[in-house]
Amino acid sequence: MKKFKRKAVALFATLAMAATSAFGLLSLAACTDSNETFGSDTGSTQIDGNKTYSVSSVFGTRTVTASENTYYVSPDGTGDGSAESPADLMTLVSGDASTLQPGDTVILKDGVYSLTSTLAINVSGTYDMPITIKAENNGAAILDCYSQGWGTRGVNLGGNYINFIGITVRGAGDNGMYLAGSYNLVEDCEFYDNRDSGLQIGRNTGNTVDLWPSYNLVKNCTSHNNYDNQTLGENADGFAAKLTLGYGNVFDGCIAYRNSDDGWDLYARLSQGNIGAVYIYNCVAFENGYLEYTQEVSNARYGDSYDHSYDEVNTNSYTTANGDGNGFKLGGSTLEGDVFVYNCYAFNNRMHGVTDNSNPGVISLTNVTSYNNSAIIDNTPGSETFGQVTGCDTEHNNIDMARSESSYNNFTGVLSVFNGRSGSGNDAYLGSAENSLLVAGNKWNKIEDAYDANSITGRNGQSV
Repeated sequence: MKKFKRKAVALFATLAMAATSAFGLLSLAACTDSNETFGSDTGSTQIDGNKTYSVSSVFGTRTVTASENTYYVSPDGTGDGSAESPADLMTLVSGDASTLQPGDTVILKDGVYSLTSTLAINVSGTYDMPITIKAENNGAAILDCYSQGWGTRGVNLGGNYINFIGITVRGAGDNGMYLAGSYNLVEDCEFYDNRDSGLQIGRNTGNTVDLWPSYNLVKNCTSHNNYDNQTLGENADGFAAKLTLGYGNVFDGCIAYRNSDDGWDLYARLSQGNIGAVYIYNCVAFENGYLEYTQEVSNARYGDSYDHSYDEVNTNSYTTANGDGNGFKLGGSTLEGDVFVYNCYAFNNRMHGVTDNSNPGVISLTNVTSYNNSAIIDNTPGSETFGQVTGCDTEHNNIDMARSESSYNNFTGVLSVFNGRSGSGNDAYLGSAENSLLVAGNKWNKIEDAYDANSITGRNGQSV
């Protein structure tokens, strides 16, 4: 895993410096601080062991009751939840029987928590008193779900105003985390080896977009080697915000790599209608469409829960039959969903770096670099470079943003780069472009001032 992260950071830094030299395209902006203050405490009273606050904020003044208790849990905990006698995680947190109140904090001590069923978080905090569930040490609390059956999610976060921080979720029979509530923060988490997308935002209930999960922030999370063997790699993305998605969901500072399908998937389905706007900031997607390990090695991690009847003919392979491999897939099914992508980087993905996937909504790309996509790997067992990216072809491209001719997108500071090994295919774009470098006619085209760009009709800017 570390070698992939080092590769991402090194290449991102190199291209950032090159881009800044040419156009000033990239801004390595710091991520926002998650410790926001929503209001001010104007006094509290004690009632039955709980504190009742009068809180003033931009939303007005209201009374909030919060217990503000801190509980500890451990992998073998059976105690009362004190630091000296940790409780059981599932008993304290999961399901409708949980007694957590707004303002409470649950701290997961280091260790591996073996889950055979879903950790269902149904309780809710408030905007000024969220419930926090966090690792005592980031990355050292691991929710191990390898023994779950197919179709069982690791975590279902259905509550609102929950902070879920520093926890690893691995080996779930479906999504590592299914985020179905609103106003939640998921930060510094890692998702890998899950049988569907590492983290997916979607509804638990509700048939209209106003009832679907909204205003969630997924920050500084990493998702890799998620692989759905039963559907031959077709659905397991790094991050998914698709199908039943509300408004204002944000990804900031996240990395998706070596997932069987896409890095990000914002697919919308005709039967369910348009989805809300999604914001993706400071994120990296690389080498998606390829696994981190061979199918055989990846599947072996599930032990007795692994069903060999779904094996492909060749399991000694880093590819799957149905996985796509887009870095950022920003829609689907010709349904509208506005997307804003800022300061992001896609490289060495199996298909496109960034694609609208026929989304006719408004997609805005700002300070986005896409490098050497349509990547190919050495899939020959025994080779010294087995499983490594060795080049790229022209079947796909870095920027694929003209599938829907009815859309009109925005491109500001977009840089498409290939290194000449053979080169990605020509970019496709349709919309307003400025301060960008795109590929058309197998050569770079420079667009400085605002320009009505259209790769379909040949409005490509100035050849360089």
